[in-house]
Amino acid sequence: MSTIKLIATERDPKKSLKKLRENKQIPAILYGKNIKSLPLSVDYLRFEDIYAEAGESTIIEIDSKGEIKNALIKDIQYDPVSSSIIHIDFYQINMKEEITANVELKFWVLPSGEVSSIEVFETSGWSGLDRLASETLRQWIFEPIEKDIIQWGIITFLFQLD
Repeated sequence: MSTIKLIATERDPKKSLKKLRENKQIPAILYGKNIKSLPLSVDYLRFEDIYAEAGESTIIEIDSKGEIKNALIKDIQYDPVSSSIIHIDFYQINMKEEITANVELKFWVLPSGEVSSIEVFETSGWSGLDRLASETLRQWIFEPIEKDIIQWGIITFLFQLD
């Protein structure tokens, strides 16, 4: 699995996020299993480049004060009007442990066999994995049926990252 480096600055969570964003910084949080949450800020343009290259499945080496922390992007929040990134959640990972996640999707199939609609029935907690499972299911074609009824089902996708 490849890694990409991102420089982050620790931030005071009590200070204005508006001012931070005006300075082309994105507020972020780094958290994980058995670690204390760490409020950060990252450069907007640098993060856009990294996200375009890495997506949500590449390990990012977050450098904060010279200390490297391995993390995955767990969630990105967007402004509903401008679509600009307004917050990032990074999940710190232990490189010696594997990560598993389940996504349950409820889906409806047209008589033609095409998937017509999908909803996340039970989230994995990882927006990228939920989206990946939905995109994969949408490509599936089921056996067509003669009756003019829409069928539905629930399926679980298991992801294992090691």
